[in-house]
Amino acid sequence: MCAIAGIISKNGKARLEAKKIEKMILSIKHRGPDETGYYKTDRVHLAMARLSIIDLKSKGLCPYVHRGPLGDQVLLYNGEIYNYVEIRDELKAMGYVFETECDSEVLLKSDLKWGQACLSKFNGMFAFAIVDFVNDILFAARDRAGEKPLYYCETDTESTSLLRSRLS
Repeated sequence: MCAIAGIISKNGKARLEAKKIEKMILSIKHRGPDETGYYKTDRVHLAMARLSIIDLKSKGLCPYVHRGPLGDQVLLYNGEIYNYVEIRDELKAMGYVFETECDSEVLLKSDLKWGQACLSKFNGMFAFAIVDFVNDILFAARDRAGEKPLYYCETDTESTSLLRSRLS
């Protein structure tokens, strides 16, 4: 298991409380005791506690960040994609380069290639959120059976969403 948490300021004006995300992830850290990581900007605070199952040697997968020339895409992920090797091979054939052997990288690069349609490619149990700063999008989903939990709350100042939505 892993644990994921995030806070997004919808209007970009609300200041996020610095310690709030730490409190959130520490309350569920037992789900991911191997590694804890944070990604913070003025309007987005993301956290992940990782239980290492695949690619035990990789560091920096928590959360997984793709740094592109136009901005970052950040993945928070809990689960396992059973057919990630086949998907990785398909993406490699299209010219994608991989730095890890982890399904996290395959998940994020699948979103980069196919967008929301990537969900139809995945066989597994998962819940994830991708914050795409390039396109100003939050994309969050879970597996068809709902095996991995994914909860969200929307208030006047902070937001997460279960479907693709604009961050601003």
